[in-house]
Amino acid sequence: MDESQEQRELAALDECLRGNKAAFEVLVHLHEKKIYNFCQYLSGNSEDAEDLAQEVFIKAFYNLSGFRRESSFYTWLHRIAVNTWISWQRKHRNTSTVPLEKQGVDGSYAMDLPDPAADPLDQAQAAELREFFNKALDSLNTEYRAVLVLREIEGFSYEEIAASTSVSVGTVKSRLNRARQILKDKIREFSRA
Repeated sequence: MDESQEQRELAALDECLRGNKAAFEVLVHLHEKKIYNFCQYLSGNSEDAEDLAQEVFIKAFYNLSGFRRESSFYTWLHRIAVNTWISWQRKHRNTSTVPLEKQGVDGSYAMDLPDPAADPLDQAQAAELREFFNKALDSLNTEYRAVLVLREIEGFSYEEIAASTSVSVGTVKSRLNRARQILKDKIREFSRA
């Protein structure tokens, strides 16, 4: 976020905390694409991501007085998003996958695999690898998947992840290590098949 956006965010936060509800639209505008993309990555599809992102902003609006500025507003929104997604997962216990070739609204979070050119065998193998990776990622429990996405996709620091997930930095590192190990094991399993 550049300096002018940061200033707009701070001014909108101040206005919201003074009771100006319309100023919240500025905050939504500044962060809606990033939050939507994050929710899409977690949920694996755009419909659920839209619902989750909307719920995140509704919760943020009603709980804005609880924002103590101990972290950035964006980190606080991610904390709400993670908690919302965890609650959503408990309610919906269905499986979903994250399509690797799908991009977010602003084109972020695209995970590029090598272009197999036009060779049908290479294309089939790449599609199989994407499908396997999606299943492996989806097999992670909620806590592991959240820290992995926050670290590897969002690029959050350990401290930011800890703030977003309400756990210690040590727990973040432990969960991240475990998530990576599970994915490695699944990839080894795949390569043997």
